[in-house]
Amino acid sequence: LECEMGLDLEFRVHILRDVEPFLLDGLERYRLMEQLFSYLRVHGASKGAHGARRRCAGAGLLPLPPVEGLVFQEALEVSQDLVNRMDELGLEEGGVESLELELDGWRLHAELELWGGRLVTARPARIKGKDVIRLWLCHLLLSATGRVRGESCHLASFQEKKKGLRRQRLVLPPLEAEGAAGILERLLARHQEGCSRPLPFMPEGAWSYIYAMAEKGDREAAVAEAMEELGLVGGHGRKRGVDPWLRQALRGRPFPLDEFVEMSHWFFDPMFHAGVVLE
Repeated sequence: LECEMGLDLEFRVHILRDVEPFLLDGLERYRLMEQLFSYLRVHGASKGAHGARRRCAGAGLLPLPPVEGLVFQEALEVSQDLVNRMDELGLEEGGVESLELELDGWRLHAELELWGGRLVTARPARIKGKDVIRLWLCHLLLSATGRVRGESCHLASFQEKKKGLRRQRLVLPPLEAEGAAGILERLLARHQEGCSRPLPFMPEGAWSYIYAMAEKGDREAAVAEAMEELGLVGGHGRKRGVDPWLRQALRGRPFPLDEFVEMSHWFFDPMFHAGVVLE
């Protein structure tokens, strides 16, 4: 009647809102959570939900007008959890600080956001190799310049199928300036070596191997997890063709498993010896 005759019907019962369902792929979902986290960090986890919804809709991450969908609610839960966890740390007021260091002919420079001298990062996703490496390198520079004022940490919150909201935390204790500078010098020397020949250090595969070794202590199982992360095998150990990116990185060489394992330990073992905590 409404469509054909234009009648305006009044209902005395509650009518369910009819909205178009929408889905987001992994990257779009991550961008939505990043936008929400950024907004809530400024406006507060308890007050900024409505404004955050409108901001994400304006950025094209949600349909217009903004709707209360399951995708948005899950993203909001993750973002609010990250903000609350950062608030619980009781961080002092933060700001971007400039760090510079000269080592063995190298000049290192970084602009880091520090909270009372502490390095704290957060991301609405499971901790990956790039998060660990970024935090470790920045922590080394912060320690080597004598500017470290406490633990550095990375917080992660994310949704996992069947398990709901999950949390992870990576913590690095302060290091002596001399020890941190020594580790940086060795990393820079290896970086220079990598400029002249391909090194089999693939961050995500290396972290998968080291993390599995730390958890299980089983080299064979750890290698299997790394190979799956690198795309060299699929489920149940089925062999795959070498990934084009990996083939290009190795310049046509066969994948050197032993050197990969050695490089993974070489990079990450000093971090574990320093007393890293991952929970």
